[in-house]
Parts: sequence; structure tokens; C-alpha cells
Amino acid sequence: NVRYLWKLKEPDTFAQLKIFIFKNFQYNLMDESILPGSKIPGYILNNKIGQGSFSNVYKATHIVTQVDCAIKIISKSSLTDQQAKQLVDNEIDIMKELDHPFIIQFYESFEDDNNIYISMEYAENGSVYSYIKKNGKFDECSSRELFCEILSAMDYLHNKLKIAHRDIKAENILLDKDNNILLTDFGL
Repeated sequence: NVRYLWKLKEPDTFAQLKIFIFKNFQYNLMDESILPGSKIPGYILNNKIGQGSFSNVYKATHIVTQVDCAIKIISKSSLTDQQAKQLVDNEIDIMKELDHPFIIQFYESFEDDNNIYISMEYAENGSVYSYIKKNGKFDECSSRELFCEILSAMDYLHNKLKIAHRDIKAENILLDKDNNILLTDFGL
């Protein structure tokens, strides 16, 4: 048995999943008023590094340790019902379980009246998608290495934890400072 990331009735196809998500969520991007230097509990937000349908991701610095991290900020106003909130809770629960060198490391999560915050490892070199867009294709040797890393992460998810990611794409494969992959986005 494979446990799906969304602990709801599994859609038959990916297209049905997209329809399910857009029927059950209000498309509402977060308030764009967060500026570099803004503070949230324990962190100073730096620049915006990513955006999804229901969240924005910022590079941040942990105040006490001065370690750079990524903070995913999910606006509660975009979660229109209990099932939507359950998807976010699911993502957090799954991220807490993960411990693999090629999967993004979860640090902590917390919330306030307006947002849910997920703190995680920062991938210095961005996504595979942005790398290809900027630099063109990977050479054959690098491609082989990345593919082996992806297989290692997928084997861990599927065979050890019985988790199906269901959204593997270049935007969800990040690169650390050494250009090793970090698989991310286990929910929305």
C-alpha cells in the first residue's frame, strides 16, 4: 500500500487532482507587502525565492543561529475549508518524517492569525528548472548524477516510507551549494 500525500480520497488521474484542488481552494496569493528585513517569530525574511498557487517562499535567516533557510508562507485565507487545511497539515506531517540526503530538510512549522509558516533547508542554487533556463541543459555526466540522486530519493520515499510524491517536476527538484538535488514540495 502506498500512502498518498493527500490523505483524502485519491483522484483517478492527475487531471482530476488539479480539478479537485482548484474546486476546493480559493486562488488567493498572499499579501505582497512582505518586504526584505521583515521579521516573523525567530526569523528575518530576506528575498522572495518562489511562489505557488497557495504560498510564497522566502529566503530567511534564523535569528539565533544565523543559518539561512527557506520559509514557506501559506495564507490562511487561501485555505477555504477543512480539507484544504488538512492538505497543509499532511505536508507538514510528511516532511517531519523525512530524513534523506536528497530530500529537503524540515526545520519547524508555526502559525499566527493570518499565515502558516514552514521552515526548511535552503537550496542555494535554486531549482533544476531555473538552472536549465539560465544555463541550458546539463552535461551527460551531471545528468547521470542528478538522475541517480532522484532515484535514491524516490526509492526512499516509495520503498521505505510508502509515500508517492505525485508532483515530480523540475520546479520541485532543488539544487544545494554542491548541485546535489533536494526534492521538495510534499503538498500544495
